[in-house]
Amino acid sequence: MQKESVSFTSLRSLRWLPVVIMSWLIAGAGCGAAPETASAPAPNDSIVVSTSVATSMIGRPPSSHTPDMLTKPTGKLSAVLTQLAQPLIATQSAEQQDQALGMQATGPGSLMRNDKGQVLVVVHVSEVSDATLAALRNAGATVVNTAETYRSVTVYISPDHLNGLAAVPGVENIHEEVRSS
Repeated sequence: MQKESVSFTSLRSLRWLPVVIMSWLIAGAGCGAAPETASAPAPNDSIVVSTSVATSMIGRPPSSHTPDMLTKPTGKLSAVLTQLAQPLIATQSAEQQDQALGMQATGPGSLMRNDKGQVLVVVHVSEVSDATLAALRNAGATVVNTAETYRSVTVYISPDHLNGLAAVPGVENIHEEVRSS
């Protein structure tokens, strides 16, 4: 009885097997059937996976707002608040907002909200003064805390008032508060 030897070269060529199998699975998921034939990619070939396939592979369902989430923030609002302030998102329920933002509704990393659905944000200002606090309140904010040393004011505000809050003179930037546990 003869033993068949396996060379290092043939083992090395098997390293592409998972790539080929994954390609078949991705192609099959996209068109409903697995391809009849496929060849292993050359060692220097790169593999491109679509955004929707990649996001579904990491366990986050694709959202109709996914492309918008890739835009860089402009102005004074954080990236999350920039998205939350968009009229189509700001006018939705808190649950729908969280889903559109790709955030958890509760638990660590979720937005902190009051019983009115307002979000807790930190407003960094050029100075904490009575005039600044009055302007924040006039923009629809409910002041929760001030920290003069850090030139910050913590407020609750409705998502549809975020752009107005950012327009208040003296506001430098605004970011969301999230739950730590």
